[in-house]
Amino acid sequence: MKKILSRRDFLKSSASLLALSGLAGARTALAASSTEVLLHSLKVRIPHLPKNFDGFRIGFLSDPHLGPWVPDDLVAQGVRLLMSERADLILLGGDFIGIPDAFPGRLLPYVPNPGFNSTACKDLPEAIYTRAADILGKLKAPAGVFAVYGNHDNWVEPQLCSSKLGAKGIRLLKNDQVRVARDNEELLLIGSEDYWTGIPVWPKLGPRLSHQTRILLSHNPDYVSYLLDSTTAEFDLALCGHTHGGQIKLPLIGALSYNIEDTRFADGLVAHQRAQVFTSRGIGVVEVPFRLNCPPEVNLLMLVR
Repeated sequence: MKKILSRRDFLKSSASLLALSGLAGARTALAASSTEVLLHSLKVRIPHLPKNFDGFRIGFLSDPHLGPWVPDDLVAQGVRLLMSERADLILLGGDFIGIPDAFPGRLLPYVPNPGFNSTACKDLPEAIYTRAADILGKLKAPAGVFAVYGNHDNWVEPQLCSSKLGAKGIRLLKNDQVRVARDNEELLLIGSEDYWTGIPVWPKLGPRLSHQTRILLSHNPDYVSYLLDSTTAEFDLALCGHTHGGQIKLPLIGALSYNIEDTRFADGLVAHQRAQVFTSRGIGVVEVPFRLNCPPEVNLLMLVR
């Protein structure tokens, strides 16, 4: 069930790109495609959607990776965009922290976030989670704000992540369920643990009922692939992050890596025969401090009948 963690191919490709373009080129790429967050709005058609949830709006923000490479204001931009849309429910897809810890990233001096001027800073995780919670804590929605862990959060003091976000009213779901009711109809939110670093467990729910829509929040889309291909789990929509949309997309070649095994759900909305699956490009970066032809985004998804 679990996938082996490896970014080897990504790192080799990224290192080659940096060698070809030089650090100045990397900075240009960052300025060109990583300094403005886009709002990606879309309608998601759900068969048998309860009528009280027709037009229900979900704000989605994933992979902020706040830290030395991601400025506070980049994440704050995403927060402001979502708040301007007045979503009914806001979901966060994990990977709140970003600490460069691998080659070639640790060799790159480019630091766009002056608040974290050294990856060796004392108490860096607490500083990052505190500031991430301060920024993301401005997110409010009538049905609440919920989140799941990403693999980076589980690697770096997950309890600290949970406590800091929780203090700002953001509930971290770890194989938990939340019901949003409208009259006698409901939206059931299922938040799973991370596929790489946790033990995701599908709840015992039985068949879907006519008055219920099920939404799965999973950091890694490979877990969604597993559920759809190897289980009888029933849900209507899955929201994922983790892939960064590829982060680096070369002309004609495309993404160097999505860091998942099943690339069907690597980016954007995909209509599987059993469910709709949406994977966000997210906001932050990993391994190298820039994006190329893959701008950061937050998302507004409107459910329609």
